Amino acid sequence: MKNSSKLAAIIILIITAFLLGLDMGMSYDEDKVTYKEDKNLELSHLVEVWNVINQKYFEKSEIEKHSAVNYAIKGVVSSLNDPYSMYLTKDEFKEFSSALDSEIQGIGSTVSMEDGFIIIESPLKSSPAQEAGLQPKDR
Repeated sequence: MKNSSKLAAIIILIITAFLLGLDMGMSYDEDKVTYKEDKNLELSHLVEVWNVINQKYFEKSEIEKHSAVNYAIKGVVSSLNDPYSMYLTKDEFKEFSSALDSEIQGIGSTVSMEDGFIIIESPLKSSPAQEAGLQPKDR
């Protein structure tokens, strides 16, 4: 009998916790969304515009939600007017990372331009330019 009373108490506790969570979730007002650290930053206008678009935009099927969110984030970051701050989408980040991972290829020499000719300034040691016998001042 004691085990069944404990089981009933646990079940009642679980149901109560579930109902409390459900009540808290239902009372969430998305028009009052604010950034946790900055209570002055109201996002309700953004939510309002998003709701109007979703309710009244003629071609709802054309709305690309992920793209819209990415553009909104890009707008916030670009408003910083900081040339060193940027937001990259997942695809942009992959492209940027692969560009950083690429290898630089060349003949292995510093060069300059004189009278329309490429002039060898100094071939690097163990480079294709040195192996080919290129010398400083070669054209």
